[in-house]
Amino acid sequence: MSINRQFSLPNCVLILEGLSTAPEGTTLDSRPELSVLTRFECYFAREKQALVGGLDLLQGLVAATNDCVQACISGVPSATKRGDAVTKVELKPVDGGFELTVPEDLLSKKLSDFASGAETASVQLHLSAVQLFDLMEAIDQLAADQQTLPSLKPQIRPRTRQETLSRSVLVEKSAPIALGTAGVAIAAAALFFVPAPKVPEPKEPEASPPSTLTQPSPAVPPTAVPPAVPPAAPPPSP
Repeated sequence: MSINRQFSLPNCVLILEGLSTAPEGTTLDSRPELSVLTRFECYFAREKQALVGGLDLLQGLVAATNDCVQACISGVPSATKRGDAVTKVELKPVDGGFELTVPEDLLSKKLSDFASGAETASVQLHLSAVQLFDLMEAIDQLAADQQTLPSLKPQIRPRTRQETLSRSVLVEKSAPIALGTAGVAIAAAALFFVPAPKVPEPKEPEASPPSTLTQPSPAVPPTAVPPAVPPAAPPPSP
């Protein structure tokens, strides 16, 4: 019996169709487990046709979305080598949005309408930031569903040490040099605008009057005043 699963967001819809290989009654969930994917469809808003393929298309879309989002958040581009089926799908930021490139060999039918009728080896879609966020949310819902493709869960992972080691070492080595140069330049610019401090001119010392020691005068005894002598009486007349 065919099993259908749909993860819908306003600007992106993922539809999975497949089969279950788990015996009935082996899971506690009432829904059967979708373990074998037979058809995958991805719809974006304002696009006429859907991306239709199989497991390779789904794995490539999941890996490209995870790679693009982590690069935007961390600022460290991926060092994953291109060439296998998973890494053939590319999603990178461009002016005004993101560009999704899907090789036509991963699609179940040729979609020339995406390229305005031109025959190309790949399909390119221009996604807005809202469409990318809805695609990421739909993939998160798919990863959280334990009854849908359990083998797909390890594909969603953070960057490994080998992928970011070379870029991280370069950033760590160049950051102190850049910060030191910037600090010297900022300090020099700040000191250029600081006015020179004014040095006060030394004041001449005021001439102080010579200090004279006042010698205490010796005590002078008071002068004795003689007693008053009465005037002599005139002589008697003859």
